[in-house]
Amino acid sequence: MKRSLLLAALLPLGSCVFYLRSRAEEPVPPAALESLTPGRSTLGDCLDALGAPMHVFEYGVDGMGLLWAWQDVDDWSLDISVPVYEQFSASFDLDVTDLERPGCVLWFGSDLLLERRQSGLVGDILPDRVRPTVIG
Repeated sequence: MKRSLLLAALLPLGSCVFYLRSRAEEPVPPAALESLTPGRSTLGDCLDALGAPMHVFEYGVDGMGLLWAWQDVDDWSLDISVPVYEQFSASFDLDVTDLERPGCVLWFGSDLLLERRQSGLVGDILPDRVRPTVIG
């Protein structure tokens, strides 16, 4: 309790500290993931075994990556909002829970066959995103 009061006194006006107990999605059963064989399992096989993914993104030229992630955590987040001018304010939100969620990614080529699978923390297994370069 003393730490909460001290933290509240140190934060600027318009700041909030949130405690959240959350659970999202069911973990992918390890046996279901292990049953998927790169080079043999199709996109349909994977969807049948794991259900709908949380996110789909581009992979290579015509491929795609499918992400499944889950969590069951106690978490803290920090939101700060500072008035800047009359009705405008600047805000900042710090919540790193999504990157620390366990998950798995399945990688498919243009033929929709599983090329590889990867499990771990979402922040570690997602590829670095590079914005396209403007040509002109």
